[in-house]
Amino acid sequence: MRRAQSLLAVLAVGIAVLVGFVAAATVPTPPPGQPTVEAELLAPSPAPELATVGAVVPTPARWIAADGRLRTAQVWAEAGLAEGDTITLVVDGSGRPLTPQPRYDDPTIVGLIAACATALTCWAMLAFMVAVWRRRLDALDDEQWESGWAAIEPQWSGRS
Repeated sequence: MRRAQSLLAVLAVGIAVLVGFVAAATVPTPPPGQPTVEAELLAPSPAPELATVGAVVPTPARWIAADGRLRTAQVWAEAGLAEGDTITLVVDGSGRPLTPQPRYDDPTIVGLIAACATALTCWAMLAFMVAVWRRRLDALDDEQWESGWAAIEPQWSGRS
């Protein structure tokens, strides 16, 4: 049973790695042909709220649109960036920024989250199956012990 547990635990890791790679490959990217521009932040982006990692906050920025005009607007930037830092914006044909991309747009982060979630789920299912299996084996051991003791006890105690 321990070999089966070990084998299934390793198999869960393999499945998790595969799920992680598939999840990383499905991260959305800007639509093909959608223009992007480098925008300069005009002010530091506010610090994130308590315990917020990777937060995006509205921050003023400027960039040059495809038509050559200077544009200025509030854009979504990662919290904690300094004034003058540049970010990449996806813009429409007139140079206005589109809605922000999903925060978890890094394939590595998406793949790691998916892999860890898959591994934890597989290990939880494995632990549940082992507990059920162990309970059934214990019940069979108890039945064998009782039947064996019932056959031996009269001779052992001298009652036969």
